[in-house]
Amino acid sequence: MVVCRRLYRNKLSGGFRSRKFHSDKRDGNSETGIYQWNYFHYGPAHISGGTDAVGEAGPSSHAVYAFAEGYTNTNFSEYLTLQNPNTTTETVAITLFADTTITQEMLQLQPHSRTTVGINGLVVPMATAYPTNPSYIGFEVSMDIQVVNTGGGSGTIVAERPLYFNYFGDPGGTDVIGYTGN
Repeated sequence: MVVCRRLYRNKLSGGFRSRKFHSDKRDGNSETGIYQWNYFHYGPAHISGGTDAVGEAGPSSHAVYAFAEGYTNTNFSEYLTLQNPNTTTETVAITLFADTTITQEMLQLQPHSRTTVGINGLVVPMATAYPTNPSYIGFEVSMDIQVVNTGGGSGTIVAERPLYFNYFGDPGGTDVIGYTGN
C-alpha cells in the first residue's frame, strides 16, 4: 500500500485543500484502486471539513462520465474537475441538464493537465433568467461529460465533481468521481 499526502492552494476559492491518497495494487493482478480523503477550508465563508471518495480504478480508461443531483443555489458551490492524463489534447463536451434547459460547453484539455470548471457560473444565470416554481428547481443540475475524439487522442479522461455548501448553517463538502457505467 502506498500513501501520499499533498497540500495545495485552491486557486478558485483562495482556501487550502489537502488530499491523502491510498493506492492498493492487488497481488497477481494489474488492478489498482485509489481511495482519497479530502480536507478543505473553502471560500470567504471559510467552510471547513472533510470528505472521502473512491477514485478512478487504474489508468484512465473512460470517455464518458455522468453526474446526478448537483446544486448551485445560494451557499452551494459546484465545480467540475477534468484531468487529461494523455500526451494529446482532448476535446470534451460538457452537457448540463438544468430544469427544462439543456446546454452544452466544449473544452480543449491540454496534455497532462487538470482543468476546473465553475458550474455555478453556467447554471445560475439560466436559473435567474428563467425562474421556476418552486424556485430551487432551477438550480438543480445533472451533467454528462464526453470526450469528442477529433484529435486522434486516446479519448480518455478523469472527471470529478467537488461541491461545497453551507446548508442552513451546516457547512460541508463532497467529492465524487463521475459514474461510468462500470
